[in-house]
Amino acid sequence: MNKIIWWSVGISVVLIIGVISAVSFSLLSEGETKSVESTAQGDAEAAADSSEDQSRVSKGINQFVKDEHHFYNQTLGYGGKDEIDYKKQRKEADYILEYLDQQHEYGEVQESDIEKIRKLAGLDEFVELHRMFHDLDIAVNNYTNYKKVWGVTDTLEEK
Repeated sequence: MNKIIWWSVGISVVLIIGVISAVSFSLLSEGETKSVESTAQGDAEAAADSSEDQSRVSKGINQFVKDEHHFYNQTLGYGGKDEIDYKKQRKEADYILEYLDQQHEYGEVQESDIEKIRKLAGLDEFVELHRMFHDLDIAVNNYTNYKKVWGVTDTLEEK
C-alpha cells in the first residue's frame, strides 16, 4: 500500500511540474509575440511620425505661425501654463528650431522675430513662444480671436 501512495505522489508531482512548465512556456511565447508586434508597431509609428514631421517642415511661414499659435493655445492657453507637459513642449520647440533651420524665406515675419523665436525655443521659454506666435498670427494671418496683444514682435509693431 505504501508503494502505491508513493507512486501516486510521484506521478502527481511530475504532472504538476509538467503543467507549470507548459503554462510558463506559453506565457513566454506570448510575450515574445507581443514584443515583436510592439516593435513592428513602433517602427510603423516612427515612420509615420517622420513623414508627418517632413510635411510640417515644408509648409509656408504663415501656416507655420498659425499652427504654432494653435498648438500653444491648446497646450498653454487658458490656464494651461500651470500644468506644462515639458516633454511635449520641448519636442515642439525642437520642431520649431528644425523648421527655422530649413526655412530661408520668412515672408512678412521680421528676421529679428525669427531670432527671438530661436532664442526662446532654445531656452524653453514656452509661454513667451506662445506670445510670439500669438502676435505673429495677428500680423501675418489677420487672426482676430484675441483679447490682448502682447507687443513682443517687431512684425506686428510695424503694421
